[in-house]
Amino acid sequence: MGIIFFIFFFLSGVWYFAFYEILLRIERSSYRRNWEKDTEKISWLHKSNPLSPYSSRKAYDRLGRSWFRSTPAWVRDNRTAYFLIWSWRIGLLVMILGMLSFILVPILMDVLR
Repeated sequence: MGIIFFIFFFLSGVWYFAFYEILLRIERSSYRRNWEKDTEKISWLHKSNPLSPYSSRKAYDRLGRSWFRSTPAWVRDNRTAYFLIWSWRIGLLVMILGMLSFILVPILMDVLR
């Protein structure tokens, strides 16, 4: 049973990160000013930015949280990006549910025995 939840979690994680990266690429290619503003503190996206990996990761996560809470204006103008951001949000929710089920199902199975 646990292997099914692990596979579910793994696939949803791939889905989540793939759609996030595609959204960043769309923003970079079509909405360059927004991309520069959104990613200025993410060092691996800007080779000349010498920020530490920790602060860069925090900036990456902060951008994801802001996209999860509200849809940016550039996404509303682009049908593909709009579809991708909603798919990405679903992927995030599925990943969270996968983590919770991976943790809670074995506990519930022991309690119900």
